Amino acid sequence: MLIKDKDILFSETKQQSAVDKVLDAERRKEYKANMHEAWGDAFDYFLVGITKKYLEFRGRATRLEFWGFSVATLMMFFALTFLGMYIDMKMLPYYYLMSTTIPTFAVMVRRIHDINRSAFWHIGLEMILLILTVFFGIIFGLLALLWGIYLIVLLTKPSDLTEGIYGDPNEEDEIYGLNNMKIINKFRFLALVMLFLAISLGMLEFDKWNREVQQNMVVSEIMDTVSTRSIEKGYSQQEIDQAMAEMRKTLKRISGKEVSEDDINQYIDEAINSVRKEKAPN
Repeated sequence: MLIKDKDILFSETKQQSAVDKVLDAERRKEYKANMHEAWGDAFDYFLVGITKKYLEFRGRATRLEFWGFSVATLMMFFALTFLGMYIDMKMLPYYYLMSTTIPTFAVMVRRIHDINRSAFWHIGLEMILLILTVFFGIIFGLLALLWGIYLIVLLTKPSDLTEGIYGDPNEEDEIYGLNNMKIINKFRFLALVMLFLAISLGMLEFDKWNREVQQNMVVSEIMDTVSTRSIEKGYSQQEIDQAMAEMRKTLKRISGKEVSEDDINQYIDEAINSVRKEKAPN
């Protein structure tokens, strides 16, 4: 009889396990369906955000609207980044970011309003810290980073369901039931990862652009020196042009190499003297 009881318990456990597997399969199926629908909603939020709500700073925005808009905006940024590389227009994604700055700021303001907080103080303080970082350095940069993390926490808080000065409370923040937080967290994770990558890419591009600007300034200064010294030697305009052409060849040859100021002066003298040396046989 004892063995039979164990058999019954084993059979019941097996049946329960089978039921759990069916329920898990149903939940996964429901999650996939909700996730698919949420992606469509994300791009709907994006399209509405850059058109109908482009300048809409009043009212509220749910977590799904904000993070859905954010992830769709950043996906478009990377799509345009690859397109810009393909068609040789590297600034294309940054023109896009400039065009979406206002609606991005607007949906952020509405999201802060949705938790019944003042966007003026919360977002305004972040802007002030970022500006101070540019002028005063790393201390304000760290403060901006800490305040930014705090803002991310606020942007993920659920809607405040009490009526306030920012309009009626949202009732569409939990439209995916038990899957709602999973979808919000997934959108938030993807948005933050892509934001980090976009900032890193922007910093690399800025550093490259800054080095190119500095290099162009150095080259311009060298060419001015060639021109000035050639004039002092009484060269004609044609000879000056020849000396500058010779200097450009030298700069191309030494590109990427470390050279001292003395070396540069030597190369300048060689470029200037080469013109008269070439004419000496005549």
